Amino acid sequence: IVRFVETAEDTERADLVILPGSKNTVLDLEWLRQVGIADVVTRRAANAEPVLGICGGCQMLGEVIEDPHGVESTEPSVRGLGLLPLRTRFAREKTTARVEARRATSGELLGDASSDEVLTGYEIHMGAVAHVASGTGAYEIVSRSGAVTSVMDGACDGSGVVVGTMIHGLMDNPSVRADLLTALARRKGLAYEHTT
Repeated sequence: IVRFVETAEDTERADLVILPGSKNTVLDLEWLRQVGIADVVTRRAANAEPVLGICGGCQMLGEVIEDPHGVESTEPSVRGLGLLPLRTRFAREKTTARVEARRATSGELLGDASSDEVLTGYEIHMGAVAHVASGTGAYEIVSRSGAVTSVMDGACDGSGVVVGTMIHGLMDNPSVRADLLTALARRKGLAYEHTT
């Protein structure tokens, strides 16, 4: 069951917390802190409990969000949750692109990076995310709007259960859903059987 939650208590009971995309990343991060959800997410990460950030949620999981042009807020710099080695800087121009990607890192939520499977999705964001440390990408974007490229996307923590990506639509890929649901079922001592 997927539910939208607004309280720290409901967040604590979740098998997986997903921080979704946002058009107001800084304000939404401030709200997460005000209602206590940010503290729950930080505790979950410390306890190796699954957290997934997508686009704005990925930016929130990083170390800092910079907005020097006032694109989304009046704050030039805001501290992120510090769970992933990422820095976000908002630009005046929005990035929109269809992308193809491969898993860059193996992990509990990510699945096996040795697979050569090409995943599809899209980017739509104002914030450009940079890696604080090299080799920390969750995915490698291999095609952007039809042009061949090689760009690291997102990050995952050392335990492989806190993952951030800027790619929307990854859950439309059956193998991504299967890997995620298999990992969550295994944590509860269950087997997840998927059909193709």
